[in-house]
Amino acid sequence: MQKDDPFRTATIQWFSESDIDELTDVWEASVRKTHDFLNEHEILLYRQAVHDRYLVTLSPFGIRIGKTIAAFCAVQDETIEMLFVAPEHQGRGLGSRLLDRAIQELRATRVDVNEQNRPAKTFYLKRGFRITGRDEFDPHGIRHPILHLSLHENLLRAVRNKMRPVSPSPADKAIPSPRKGNIFLYRFRHDLTKNNYLYNVFLLKVKVMKKILSLALAAVLTSTACKDNTPNRFDGVIVDASMNTVTVKALTGDDTHTFSLEEADKTDANGLLIGNLISVTYQGKMSEVTPATQVATDATYAKAIGKWTMPDPIDSTKRMGVELQIEGKAGSINMATLPIESWELQGEADKVILKGRSIGNGQTSDYAQTATIVEKDGKTFLSLDGTETVLEKEN
Repeated sequence: MQKDDPFRTATIQWFSESDIDELTDVWEASVRKTHDFLNEHEILLYRQAVHDRYLVTLSPFGIRIGKTIAAFCAVQDETIEMLFVAPEHQGRGLGSRLLDRAIQELRATRVDVNEQNRPAKTFYLKRGFRITGRDEFDPHGIRHPILHLSLHENLLRAVRNKMRPVSPSPADKAIPSPRKGNIFLYRFRHDLTKNNYLYNVFLLKVKVMKKILSLALAAVLTSTACKDNTPNRFDGVIVDASMNTVTVKALTGDDTHTFSLEEADKTDANGLLIGNLISVTYQGKMSEVTPATQVATDATYAKAIGKWTMPDPIDSTKRMGVELQIEGKAGSINMATLPIESWELQGEADKVILKGRSIGNGQTSDYAQTATIVEKDGKTFLSLDGTETVLEKEN
């Protein structure tokens, strides 16, 4: 008699706080196999977040094979936050079992995956998810693009009814539901075609209404064109700035515009440093030099610019640290084995990412370190996350 396949019959169970260490090990082993685009520092950075934050706040469930955790999943707010399978158990249906459970019982409909993680992207696309959006940076502010996926409505109904998921029918694609604005015309067209006279009267009324609406719209547009005080906003990066003007390049594309600041509210301008993100509010249409009504920049960028140092532990007469410059440039101060070459905003207030190279034992590796700007007792400090290193900003 053939034995049952343990991968199909193993019970799905909830894990507890005592399982966090083992769950983290499963996460790391899986990531090292599938996320070959991550460097060693990034893996360790994410591992700490998984162990200390994600697994503590989420409620993971999964499958044990024997006494060992083989796969686990976690869902929050209908989003699959984690789904990982130990490398030695991949390809045996464990991920699909956990995905079905997440959809059927926890009503999961969304998931985010790294764009560079092709196995994960293929896994979800084959199971009815569709790409709905993309972010250039991951939640830690590192440039590893994230894809947002959502489950197709037909497949969602099928899985929740414990049926075999099917692709959207050709009829669904060929005959889309009437748009909300056309529901009146859609409903009455079938009835009116039964009576040619009524149908012709109906069409005549529709044509008259369209003509009236077009004339009314033309009048509104003409009035608006004469005096356009509509508030507009342009977001981008500062490429040039003076006392009375600022030149901004769009976040996407090559559009560049210059704005006059003579009458603008500059309360949140933060010095208008080159390379900083900026949001410019103006009225009407743009011109060669568009008058701005308000400008606001990222306060963290302005805080970060400058020298950050601490006493050299070897030579107390010297100081060591980093210097953060505009446009993301950076340099180390008396740190030959850890040259910092660039920096960028992490995406959260008072959070930055330092990037450079770590040199030691005859090897050089890329280095990325998140840091937090802290103000205390009238002084400003840069605390390197996950370490005891704290640098003070020089005046």
